[in-house]
Amino acid sequence: EEEEAPFDDGPCCLEAAMATRGYEAADASAAEWAAFWRSAPAAVAIDAEGTHMSPPVLMQICADSTKRVLLYAPDASGLGADAERLLRDPRVTKCLFGPPEREKLGAKIVNGLDVQRIAAKRANAPVERHKQKGLATVCGELLRGEAFDKHKDLQKSFGLIKRRPDTASLDWLSPAQRDYAAADAWATLEIYKHLPPPPGKRRTARHANRAHTSDRGRAQTADHQG
Repeated sequence: EEEEAPFDDGPCCLEAAMATRGYEAADASAAEWAAFWRSAPAAVAIDAEGTHMSPPVLMQICADSTKRVLLYAPDASGLGADAERLLRDPRVTKCLFGPPEREKLGAKIVNGLDVQRIAAKRANAPVERHKQKGLATVCGELLRGEAFDKHKDLQKSFGLIKRRPDTASLDWLSPAQRDYAAADAWATLEIYKHLPPPPGKRRTARHANRAHTSDRGRAQTADHQG
């Protein structure tokens, strides 16, 4: 397995961490969706911005099979065929930082995991949502032993959107917003990839080389439900 680039010491935002690992944002064009499906992901992380609307203003999708993080903007009529196919596909594990059943993405999420809760449970930390650590903290502690920084101002900028933007393109996103949004999905996937084994079980070779197969997704679903 290719050795991953190390993170800088000291303050480091999620966007910089994502770039260090070679990931980049990409508009979810027809060509990008086709490449996504050809890569045959076993697990994807899904995040959303502008969740005061349903479907949300923006969905971000980071797969374990490619380093291009898809940015997808649903229109007012609902999800497109590719996004709906992904959410409903039982063969692909969907990782979210929070309860999948609370997400209003426009379609039912089949085979969804709350990696925030699983990470807290396996670390013997509080699992109540108001006591749980945030995305940048959990990701940073798993990957480098200290929290990453998160740009709260960019997070708030999506909540200020009052009308759904024209989804024919994503020109309405600033470069900073693009990277911020993509990094949230990347961080969610990294948490999934680096989850410690369940209590009482030793870290296996499969955990060590981070092989993410569909049977692991089913096992983690059972852990989440249990």
